[in-house]
Amino acid sequence: MKSVLLIDIRSGDEGYHQLVQESIVILDKEGIHHSKVSVNHILEAPIALRFAVETFRSMNESKVRNPNGYLVFGFIPKSEVFESVVYEEVLRSLQDMACYYGLALSHHTLFETKETEKEVGDLAQRMVFSCLNLIQMKKQFGLQTNHISTP
Repeated sequence: MKSVLLIDIRSGDEGYHQLVQESIVILDKEGIHHSKVSVNHILEAPIALRFAVETFRSMNESKVRNPNGYLVFGFIPKSEVFESVVYEEVLRSLQDMACYYGLALSHHTLFETKETEKEVGDLAQRMVFSCLNLIQMKKQFGLQTNHISTP
């Protein structure tokens, strides 16, 4: 059975929380095991991802379910003074880790906006299936979970 770790932030607007919940519903429908870790600010998301990857790499796999993929949800309120800089730094950090560790990672950051319920549902579906496609691609190439690619 596939397993996905979700990383989200505790604060956010209604659309953000709807995105996270819709993603969980899709994972449940697909029969994907999932667990969730919450952080307080989007800048903590890459740190939480790194902690999770390092923890799973160091643990005995028979004792814990090692995730096949990761979903990272971000939210930046309009009050964030340097919102584009924050977004760029978080995105770069996540992509660097995905490449370095060979992670099946899908992520999306919502800026404080008013998406319709259908838009949020479509976005959740794209995120989940992007992650599942990357998990399948890793399997096709024979990569292990949390494989470290040295440049």
